[in-house]
Amino acid sequence: GLQHGLQLLWNAESLGVNRTLSSLPWVLARLSVSEPDAIHAAFVEAILQLRVALQIPQDLYMLWWSASMLSVQSPCLSADLTKQTIPQISRFESKQLVLLAWG
Repeated sequence: GLQHGLQLLWNAESLGVNRTLSSLPWVLARLSVSEPDAIHAAFVEAILQLRVALQIPQDLYMLWWSASMLSVQSPCLSADLTKQTIPQISRFESKQLVLLAWG
């Protein structure tokens, strides 16, 4: 369950595997976490990362998907994701664009 999934994420970090922009939100979404504080903290961290560095389409897509699955309603997140997604839209795979459009 949740503890096992999070433990795997932390173990990967301790082995030197860098966590990406979407790692924690994706894990929370895949495990159907409903803890508001955990979700909030993960997306605050993601917003900070969006604001300091250009992200790859895969991470942007996974963050959009995670926010949708966790019902995250954040104008800041949406604005920051849109700001990075629009200029890179041609780099997204067709499947990703369809899934994003469906929410």
